[in-house]
Amino acid sequence: MKHCPKCSRDLDESMFCSNRSKKDGRNDYCKDCVKEYRSKFKDKLNEYCRNYQAKRANDFEYIIKNRWASILQRCVNSKYSQGKTASKNFQQASYLKQNILLEMTYDEFTDWMFSQKELFDEISEFTKAVVSRIDPTKNYSVDNLEIISREDSFEKRWGTPCNPMTEEQKADKKIINSNRYKKSQGDEK
Repeated sequence: MKHCPKCSRDLDESMFCSNRSKKDGRNDYCKDCVKEYRSKFKDKLNEYCRNYQAKRANDFEYIIKNRWASILQRCVNSKYSQGKTASKNFQQASYLKQNILLEMTYDEFTDWMFSQKELFDEISEFTKAVVSRIDPTKNYSVDNLEIISREDSFEKRWGTPCNPMTEEQKADKKIINSNRYKKSQGDEK
């Protein structure tokens, strides 16, 4: 038996959703109270979630922290991965087997990301921009990073396109790539 503080009833534990973060493994409030709360505030909760997601999608500092966390998971010498030999996440386990090292600090990575912000925003207009290694056999260092589209990253890694693009998307991609080439050659648009 467990007490629900909202409705003040003593109910069987099966009337409470499981919650691993709680000491007893069950939610504080019973299923009926949670259902009532969610139905009462459904629109408010949905609006909050949409606003929160939109804010995060445009917050470049959050994006940097997110990409950094992703890199740390893949590196053998990061605090996150030390002592881990096998992971439930197949992709992370395959990275750890490759003995990829982290050869940069968070500050170096942040400076590099801010120097690439214009390109990141340009790619993000059409698709998701990702931070990838230029040479997958080398470690994570500022010299070995690039910002490319998720599709290009997938194709680079697996050798096949992940989503066939429309002709309009291909034309947009050609414009981005030509602009990227001009920038690398020192030319302005």
